[in-house]
Amino acid sequence: MALHEEHDAQLWTKAPAPGGGRYESEEGFWEEAVGVKRRTAYQLIAVGKVLATFNEREEASATISGIGLHKLDVLVPILKKESTIPRLREWAALAKTHSREALRKGCARPLAARRSP
Repeated sequence: MALHEEHDAQLWTKAPAPGGGRYESEEGFWEEAVGVKRRTAYQLIAVGKVLATFNEREEASATISGIGLHKLDVLVPILKKESTIPRLREWAALAKTHSREALRKGCARPLAARRSP
């Protein structure tokens, strides 16, 4: 099961906590059981949800391989709108060659254009 599916299914409520019982919060589960901060977990979940929209998941995953989470976090909103392999390749190439700030600016333009009537 993928991380985003575990999140959606609230599997953290079923995970045993150290010393018995269950975790009282999803945040506690992420930090104690998995060892990541909540923000990082939700970034990973968002990336997983985007990857799940691609029919070619293995290719999509390979395409974003090597891009840090700090840049993938910027790409998630645009990839939700443009979830095709050709567009993913374009955005991944930009992410691999540009700073996070430049990538953020590049993503902002098409997202703003989509919001305008």
